[in-house]
Amino acid sequence: MNLVIFGESRCGKSTLTNMLQREIGGVRKITLDLVIMAFEKVFPELNINFSRSETSQKQLSAFIKEYFEILINTKNKSEHHVVEGGGLSDECLLALNQNENVKVVCVGKTLISPEEFFDEIRKYEKNLETYGWTKRLDDDTLLRWCAGWIKQSKKNKEFCKKNNITFIDTSHNQMEVLGEFVENVKQNINNL
Repeated sequence: MNLVIFGESRCGKSTLTNMLQREIGGVRKITLDLVIMAFEKVFPELNINFSRSETSQKQLSAFIKEYFEILINTKNKSEHHVVEGGGLSDECLLALNQNENVKVVCVGKTLISPEEFFDEIRKYEKNLETYGWTKRLDDDTLLRWCAGWIKQSKKNKEFCKKNNITFIDTSHNQMEVLGEFVENVKQNINNL
């Protein structure tokens, strides 16, 4: 099983990846946020950063596409790989989705208001024992970002529909919805 999980912030990408790691043996996680941070620190001249600029997406996508394809072609059958995060270009996602050994999945929220999303995030942050990057955002900024994440999630949903990519809407009952996806993966792991 090799999955690429993309989508907007606070929609459930990391939660889904962690659930897959707990429920399925041998899952190896590649977190794009950490890859981006490493490139920013070690190779700033590559302009791979969190801006999601065309240059950043192109550079990150080229690296991940090559790295992931090498990884899945040399892996042993008991290992499963999950790449999760944002910042990959549509072209990269489509190319990876064309690979018979990879399933691309998008997680997003399209059925709630920015205010509901905002409340959900602030409630989530109260349960965090460690750093949560959205905690440092003032309320007005976070609310604007929530509206943007919902808007982009709707675009992602259309992209997925057009390109036969699974879209998981986590607007309501996020843990149950993600749990259903994990159970489906467990039942069909040999087909992924």
